[in-house]
Amino acid sequence: MATSSIFANVHITTPEAAERFVRALELSEKDPPIQPPADTIFETDHEEIMRKLRKKYGKAES
Repeated sequence: MATSSIFANVHITTPEAAERFVRALELSEKDPPIQPPADTIFETDHEEIMRKLRKKYGKAES
């Protein structure tokens, strides 16, 4: 979701509200990272990705 959509309904009208908002953003950065499932594989080799896509869609390798 675009940032502009997320903040469309945020109305900061006082310095205290601005401080609370900034504090909430800072706290949200400290959340533990989400761990992907153990069986998740991240392929980063572009040639391997292209090979798999060619195989999936039946394209001849070039």
